[in-house]
Amino acid sequence: MENRYGLRPEYVSGVAVESTDDACLLIGDLALEENERHCFAFSYDLGTLWQEWQGLPFVFGAWLVSKEALRPQLRPVLDDYMERLKIGIREFRDNPSNALDFWLAKYPVNLPRPLVEDYFNVLDYRFTDERKQSLALFFKLAAQMGLVESNPPIEFLE
Repeated sequence: MENRYGLRPEYVSGVAVESTDDACLLIGDLALEENERHCFAFSYDLGTLWQEWQGLPFVFGAWLVSKEALRPQLRPVLDDYMERLKIGIREFRDNPSNALDFWLAKYPVNLPRPLVEDYFNVLDYRFTDERKQSLALFFKLAAQMGLVESNPPIEFLE
């Protein structure tokens, strides 16, 4: 808000959206649910705003791995986990309906099924060079604003 629009909002932690709030930042299910209620006059997609501003895709999450996990005796466990993760993503992409049935049985949401399907269809788990560049830029801006102590060096596992 500050860097892009020159606005200095007051940030308040929490997940409840109050009717007296001027605006809120919600991610994932909460954002989708709030968008269905139409409580706010305007709704923006964070990924789209970042893409328009920086020309890069936004990174909503990344797997972090301790350097300890890279030791030779632990590396096979990490490699096995990463392979299982790739298989899980591939199986989800091959049959998203079955995966969503399983997911929604464990984590029900109050959203229409087509909306949930659309949401999961746009998820992209590839950590491309562009996304790495975007994440590094995000940390750089966060450091400039004092939100993190310093711009952390990022090392990527290939």
